Amino acid sequence: MGDFRDADLGNPDAGFAKNGQKFDLFLGFPIDDKITITGVFRYQSFNTEVEDLINAFREDNPGVQFTGSTEDWQTFYSLVGLAY
Repeated sequence: MGDFRDADLGNPDAGFAKNGQKFDLFLGFPIDDKITITGVFRYQSFNTEVEDLINAFREDNPGVQFTGSTEDWQTFYSLVGLAY
């Protein structure tokens, strides 16, 4: 995993990420004494520091005008399974 807050163009793992939020939900429902149905849901959302990215491009390419915009990146995932 990289440092997603990093705003260094030389770092391939830099994500130009700002603060964000995360929500996790874990569930379990016993079927009998030994088997349980389990589930996980996760939502994450983070802003992108697009101004730092644009400024870094401007420093590396003087005289070129860069503009940019971005939306928050979001991930959703879920997992359902059996536990013994």
